[in-house]
Amino acid sequence: MCTLLRRPGRLARLAKSPSGVPSAVEELLRSDVHRPLDPRPASGHHALSAGLARMQLQVMVRQLAERVPTLRPAGKPLHTDRGATRRLTSLPVTFHALRRTG
Repeated sequence: MCTLLRRPGRLARLAKSPSGVPSAVEELLRSDVHRPLDPRPASGHHALSAGLARMQLQVMVRQLAERVPTLRPAGKPLHTDRGATRRLTSLPVTFHALRRTG
């Protein structure tokens, strides 16, 4: 989400063209990987969990783009680093509510 919000207008563009969500998700995954990608083909449990994670991320990005395309950062994100893991602890955002019609 942090990476997506760093690019103003990206959610609004994805709301207008949802077919771009899968490639946007792949771009997000590549840009936020803190280690080199493993060139070997995935197999077993990793392949299932990686595919599921991609699908979940695509649904999340598509829903955010459709529901809150005006989402913007409202401050600096905070992270906690613990060895091999990095955890987002705060992500302040702002948005303009959209009027529902009908």
